Amino acid sequence: MSPDDVKQRAAELGFDVCGIAPAANHRELAFLQEWLARGYAGEMHYLHRTANRRGDVRQVMPSARSVICLGTVYNTDRPYSTEIAGQSPALIARYAWGDDYHEVIQQRMDSLVAWMRERSGAAFEARAYVDTGPVQERVYAQYAGLGWIGRNTCLINPDVGSWLFLSEIICSLSLDPDPPALDQCGSCRLCLDSCPTGALVDSHVLDSTRCLSYLTIELKGAIPIADREPSRLRVRCLPGSLSMERAARAAAGAGQSLAAAPCVRWPDPRRIVANAGRGAATVARAQRDDTGGRQASPAQRGRLCRRNRR
Repeated sequence: MSPDDVKQRAAELGFDVCGIAPAANHRELAFLQEWLARGYAGEMHYLHRTANRRGDVRQVMPSARSVICLGTVYNTDRPYSTEIAGQSPALIARYAWGDDYHEVIQQRMDSLVAWMRERSGAAFEARAYVDTGPVQERVYAQYAGLGWIGRNTCLINPDVGSWLFLSEIICSLSLDPDPPALDQCGSCRLCLDSCPTGALVDSHVLDSTRCLSYLTIELKGAIPIADREPSRLRVRCLPGSLSMERAARAAAGAGQSLAAAPCVRWPDPRRIVANAGRGAATVARAQRDDTGGRQASPAQRGRLCRRNRR
């Protein structure tokens, strides 16, 4: 079983991108401790409890040698917020439409692991997570070649953009890794300059306590008065991605070519839309096939939330 075999099977199961990273102590992993010390995690106390484990996947699974990183496009077939401004009582993040992505993607990963066990000549240990384990997914995804971590703190794939669910399979197999992705943001600051709450305090640094995602999902109490207007019409936002995509679209709408923006290399927006459209169709089809059109029950959602905070 070769890495190419794994990637081909992942594509057959509906994943849009797949790459392999070594289970190593990558330098970007160490920043988590400093980020927590600055207070940027807010009320997300589980991040403090699991900080040491999040510092290296080998703290999660000591036998880990490879991390199979997977990306699934969530650019669902719904109007963009920039197209319906002022026409809707609330803007729901694209990832929140449809069935619970934890359920859909977990089933796909379980199928991939089962296939790997059938094809592998030796027994191996594996753990699969989709936003449910103490893993710094973006760092490993970058080292797997899936994309670079942009100034907006999101992983950006040059073909399908940043609207990606990230998931990973930590395994004890020694698989040849992919070359890491290179940073292509250049001098572009569109995402930083457009963040409605100023949560992007610096390049690659997000203050969660000021982020719409934190305010509409993680914060247990009332939204601070200063942040209520920016979050008034938004429900279940994702950090960074909304700001980056909106900034990109605003630049294009103002007559500024994305290709001419001050970036080393910016994905062709037509290619992003085309590829993401195919990905969204695949997601929708897989949701029907994998879950029979059902929504995850409250009990299932509760279990996933508890797992995410271990």
